[in-house]
Amino acid sequence: MDNSSPAFVMNAFPGYFRTPEEQRNYELLTFQPPENTSEVFNVSSKYSACYQDCNTPTANPYPSYRDSFPISNTSSFLGPLQDVLQTSCSIDDLDDQLTFHSCCMSIMSFFAPTELPSGKDSEKTLKIAQFSDAKQYFEKEECCQTEGCTICKCKQASTLVTAVVVEWSPSPKYRVDLVRVPGCCKCVNAD
Repeated sequence: MDNSSPAFVMNAFPGYFRTPEEQRNYELLTFQPPENTSEVFNVSSKYSACYQDCNTPTANPYPSYRDSFPISNTSSFLGPLQDVLQTSCSIDDLDDQLTFHSCCMSIMSFFAPTELPSGKDSEKTLKIAQFSDAKQYFEKEECCQTEGCTICKCKQASTLVTAVVVEWSPSPKYRVDLVRVPGCCKCVNAD
């Protein structure tokens, strides 16, 4: 078997590639309401300055109605990952994909890019191995700040993940490497 054929590569790197049908099934499982969550009771005495009162109805990070948190602009600090983001912040029919962190919302989705920033060298972009019948899908989050938020600024972290990448020199060579994808949106104390 040819070392650069899709079948050989997918066999050599099991678990990295999914067919479109496998990805749809994965997304159905991912966007189901969480049943495996539990409240955390750990308290940090080192960082005790919390200016958000989650018991006040106007400060509740989990609104009863999506419309109670209108969206303004996105504040993203991702450098080369900015090209990966769609900054529409449209939340119609996305209730299952929203996560709130005070005034900041993360909208989770999946994508199958052809290149991503290297996890080791911020100046370098790596080619992601993708095939017509099976692709590598990555979770990404879009960061949005709610309108009228004055207690913090929304900043987006990048998440380090592994991917099968390809280098053409002159024939394709495949390896696993670290890449960065847009991660969660955090509410950081305003200056």
